Amino acid sequence: MAITKLSQTQIRSSRSFDDTIGAGLATMVTASTDSQYDNNALRSQVKRLAGSTNWYESPSTDIATLNTAVGDIEDHSFLFDTHVLTSVTVGASDNFVVLSVSGSQAPTESAANTTGQGAVCAYLASGEFGANRLSLVTGANALQPFNLVLIRDASTNDVINSNGQSVFGLLQGENGVVNGDTFNDTTKRVQISFVRDSGSNTLEAVPAVDIQGKSIKYSYITRKSLSNLPQNATLGGAFADHIAAAEVTLQNAYDNQGATAVEGSTSFAYKVGAANTYKLQNSGATIDLLSVDGATGSEAVTFGANTSVSGTLDSTSSASFDTSGQSIAIGSTTGAISSAASLSLTTTGATSDVTLNAGGSIAFSDSNITGSTYIGDLPLASSSAEMSDFFTNYGTVSLVSAINSALNTTSRSTVEYILTSDVANTSDFDPSSHTNINGGTDPDWSTNSISTAIVYVNGRRLIYGSSYDFEVGTIPADGEISFNESYFIGDVIVIEYE
Repeated sequence: MAITKLSQTQIRSSRSFDDTIGAGLATMVTASTDSQYDNNALRSQVKRLAGSTNWYESPSTDIATLNTAVGDIEDHSFLFDTHVLTSVTVGASDNFVVLSVSGSQAPTESAANTTGQGAVCAYLASGEFGANRLSLVTGANALQPFNLVLIRDASTNDVINSNGQSVFGLLQGENGVVNGDTFNDTTKRVQISFVRDSGSNTLEAVPAVDIQGKSIKYSYITRKSLSNLPQNATLGGAFADHIAAAEVTLQNAYDNQGATAVEGSTSFAYKVGAANTYKLQNSGATIDLLSVDGATGSEAVTFGANTSVSGTLDSTSSASFDTSGQSIAIGSTTGAISSAASLSLTTTGATSDVTLNAGGSIAFSDSNITGSTYIGDLPLASSSAEMSDFFTNYGTVSLVSAINSALNTTSRSTVEYILTSDVANTSDFDPSSHTNINGGTDPDWSTNSISTAIVYVNGRRLIYGSSYDFEVGTIPADGEISFNESYFIGDVIVIEYE
């Protein structure tokens, strides 16, 4: 069989092409009948690899750029928790602890600071190691530095608290430790300084009394690139807000909330356990401002500070005050305020009055009344008619004034007159000008009190005052009276005076 050899220049180029052949054995191989089809299959694959519209266009991302981007991803650093399960005991009077490498207490990763891979720790200056320091590696904020350490009680795994704040730690390497160093117990030592939230969004040292002698476990932050990231990294709380997520406490929720108001879209209930007490305390934790006791049968809410109520205080049951002293109960007996000892009603203002205003009667009762033959309570008045009589007899005066007036009637003088002439309205009544029928002494209003005088006309008692029935006349010494009504011959006038 003859063989014809052709150079590439003797083979005509494709006058047309098809770069839309679908991928697969059937479409690219089995369906091929000539080299033209094979070339079109290759063109279709090239277009798919380039991600372009046509096979002859430049790819959207070249291989060199893609290689650089992949390298950047592999080199990207991630932070995650690494747990140390070996118990560490804090020394007496200490608020820091040096971690032993030989005792498996120190991180096994090499040291890292703001950069580098390994255990993230702050590097201390000369002379700073061996004491509590606040040196940190800047993180998301002042409460979340990258060398922050989570602290747990070694026996209970509970959070350790200091003055109501969770205890954390700061991982710190001694002077001379640099990135990539392996910790040891001689020249490359590492320590934890115990810290807490100061209450003003900064970290402060934990007092030694709150942490000394305690056995702890801890977890520190490790920085690794993606290519070196262990498969269990996400199981330790990686890729999360370190304090807020890894440390799920009400304190952290409160700190993270800040001044933003919490708004609930649905109703909710807060349940206090049967053996628990819910408390709101002052800043020094010395006073329970509010205490809620959930004990079955002894449920109670106790206020330990001055309480102001701006709206209506509505209680469906009774209320007791000063139960540890002289208890005062409101509503324990229906409609009653009761006290185990003496009860005083006092106003502190110099001109403050006490007003008793009853829809019914005001009545009095004490042991003397109940122990006597008197039946029932002693009312101030039994009817409106009685009060009208009081007004008629004494005028608008106090109860004490009326009693004194009634007492003084025993020393009063009484004189009776029959008018011998008419006395016109607002004209003066001169006692000496009319008949004295009982021989009494005429009054002298310059020495006798007309305001306390009792005057009757034909048995009807008059009321003293310019706006009422009578007042002093033109000549007080003559006992003259000016009436606001006309009287006539034969009318009887009786005057009682002091």
